Amino acid sequence: MSKEQSLSEITSEIILSSPRIVWNETYFPFEILTTLHAIFIAYRYKNNLKEAKVPWLQGLFAVSVMGVGGSTLSNILIGKPPGWLTSNSTMTLYWTTYLLMSYFPQFYWLIDMLPSNLLNLIFVTADGMVRAIAICSSGVDNVRFGSFHGIDNKSMNSSWVAILICGSLCGCGGGILDSTFRISSPTWTFSTPTAFIKPSYDMKISFFIALFYALTTTTSSDEYIDTRFTIPLFSINQGRTLAIFGMIILKLAKMIDFKEKIPEQEKAKMKEN
Repeated sequence: MSKEQSLSEITSEIILSSPRIVWNETYFPFEILTTLHAIFIAYRYKNNLKEAKVPWLQGLFAVSVMGVGGSTLSNILIGKPPGWLTSNSTMTLYWTTYLLMSYFPQFYWLIDMLPSNLLNLIFVTADGMVRAIAICSSGVDNVRFGSFHGIDNKSMNSSWVAILICGSLCGCGGGILDSTFRISSPTWTFSTPTAFIKPSYDMKISFFIALFYALTTTTSSDEYIDTRFTIPLFSINQGRTLAIFGMIILKLAKMIDFKEKIPEQEKAKMKEN
């Protein structure tokens, strides 16, 4: 192994181990990344509702769908239990954060008082990491390296249809469910998902990340891999690290592009007036 490869592997291991870092092993054994993502989901849901009040059970279900809906859909498709069912901390964080955000105004004000640029940077980074990790591990690799009851494993492991659908869903499935049932609004209604009428930005980048990761990564063992058309440029760790950086950069680019359009919209309104 060359020095460059060794350095890249060490960097990848550091980045990929960061989601497992907890606040305090004894007093608050919850992952920092999951906490930030839970705050992001609850904060966005609170802003979407504005002054509207919803039953607490509806709120808990809504943040659950927005937080883990994509990976849940993906696992249902391949007949596996979603990862959050085996965790005692994941849904505890999402539900507790929602309750704090909704029923304790001081908690919302504490988050809202942070500078908007800093808050957006934190949220985009956390959301990008969570999405990218879900795409790679819960989506693509869950298909490529998984065992499936009643199905020929090799056929499933090498299925590009399953790889791309499950990988993409892990990155944008929650948004599709939200747009289908208006889950982030006070009143739920069923309608054609806007993402199916015009693919959303999240859907596009989720598909791109899933495709890139599946095409360019491989393991040192060929025991499970039988996928055609791959170009094994990176190891699993390197590919996941690149997926994380790619997702964050693409989401930051969208945020910057949106901010640049705001002055143009304001100028147009001024001309109309």
